[in-house]
Amino acid sequence: KLIETLSKLIKKNKKEKFFICAASNIGTINLYNRAKSFNINGTLVLSNYKLINVDEEEKNNWNPKTDNVVFGTISMRYSNILNNQQFKTILIDEAAQCQESWMWGLLRYEVRNIYLAGDPHQLQAVVSKEGTKYFHNRSFMTRLMDLGYPSTLLNTQRRMHPEIAKFSNQHFYENKLLTEYSG
Repeated sequence: KLIETLSKLIKKNKKEKFFICAASNIGTINLYNRAKSFNINGTLVLSNYKLINVDEEEKNNWNPKTDNVVFGTISMRYSNILNNQQFKTILIDEAAQCQESWMWGLLRYEVRNIYLAGDPHQLQAVVSKEGTKYFHNRSFMTRLMDLGYPSTLLNTQRRMHPEIAKFSNQHFYENKLLTEYSG
């Protein structure tokens, strides 16, 4: 859904600059590849390019200064490559797994819209015992939801056999999950 949202936003405003990110390199690479399947071109900025299978021609076309769509990890936003770039809209995947403090650097003056995607019923941010004591395992997404900001449950799961999803559906999702599993 996040890349579908990005596609709609790009069509609305072709000149706007978008930053699409996740907490992990793998999450960011998945977003980049998914965007390519929607014919969305952009630049991928990572600290370790050994993880991706991209040809040199594609890499040579990347330009984070001029491209309107830039993919990177949350931490790469603070890198010398992206630190001075201005993005009005930021889309974040795995947002429920990110420590709240990671988001603070994304909240800059020029940012007008932030889209958070993630599942607060799954993995929380991983922190030490002491960090948990001070709620550092709480995500920005969870905080906003706790404050009553609107959220939408993406209620259709397609990856698990219905019998496997049954427990989670009953115990975490109040039986709101639908299954479109094709095995």
